[in-house]
Amino acid sequence: SPEVSGELIALPFLEGQRVKKGDTLVRINPDFYQALLDQEEAALASAQATSVLSQARLTKAEQDFKQANTLYAKQLISEADFTTATANLNVAKADFDSSVAQIRRTEGSLSQARDQLSKTTLYAPMDGTISSLTSEVGERVVGTNQFTGTEIMRVADLTNMEVRVKVNENDIVNVKLHDR
Repeated sequence: SPEVSGELIALPFLEGQRVKKGDTLVRINPDFYQALLDQEEAALASAQATSVLSQARLTKAEQDFKQANTLYAKQLISEADFTTATANLNVAKADFDSSVAQIRRTEGSLSQARDQLSKTTLYAPMDGTISSLTSEVGERVVGTNQFTGTEIMRVADLTNMEVRVKVNENDIVNVKLHDR
């Protein structure tokens, strides 16, 4: 079952074929997830640019505050002008802190988008045989994020199996130990 939803674009193996660990079993159309990744990369670039702008505003506010503080100490500006400079400095600090937090949030979304894109290709978790193939190329599958997803196939190790069968009492006389 896939972890992401979408249209199956490749199922290179048929039921009954052997697969090796790491073989590509399923490819889901990655277009939506690639677009999401591109969008998050653009959002990160925008957040970084906003942070640079916020840093510049903070530097300017700090300089204005130092100047206002010096002038206020010499009683050359009013208390209102000094209060305005203090408020502008506090606003610039908060704006810069917000821009840094926005970068962290966008980096998290970008990481999530990369993860989802990587899940559009499913690989064989072990050596085995495709014992059941229930989907076909072109079908839409549902990911397993919140609900039971679409089962595409089953890979089983058929080299070591235990089979339990019921044998009719009339036929049991024909069964011997180590029969195949």
